[in-house]
Amino acid sequence: MAKRATRHQHRHFKTLILLVISMTVGTVFLFWVDKVTPAHRRQTLQSLSAGSVASWRDIAIRQSTSEIQAGFFHFRIDESGRLYRRTKIWDAGPRDPRANGTIQIVLTRGTSGPSSGAQQLTLRRLLGDLGRKHNIPTSRIRPARS
Repeated sequence: MAKRATRHQHRHFKTLILLVISMTVGTVFLFWVDKVTPAHRRQTLQSLSAGSVASWRDIAIRQSTSEIQAGFFHFRIDESGRLYRRTKIWDAGPRDPRANGTIQIVLTRGTSGPSSGAQQLTLRRLLGDLGRKHNIPTSRIRPARS
């Protein structure tokens, strides 16, 4: 009996190592499949045909009472000042069909009160960064049309 226990002493470690290796290989395979799917290729072609992000001309800012009703946007700043970027939308470069060439920023808040100080600070930093990077003057920053 002792000989049998000695023979299978490390089987749990071997099983764990095999599981980690198989999960890693599976993850790499799924990542590769995602990269070669037609949807990814279409998005890449769409981003090439949409033009470079250097064509941004305006910045539109609007407020929304909830994240769900925020609609189309490139950047969102919540009431605590956290910045969220819609990475796929921003990287692909699609424009708002109603306002081509406009960066859409939405400020979300839980109540109908004014925006918080942290939210305003994040907004000022974001506007400064976008203005410098895309050469957008402050005169081209406006409230969004509803």
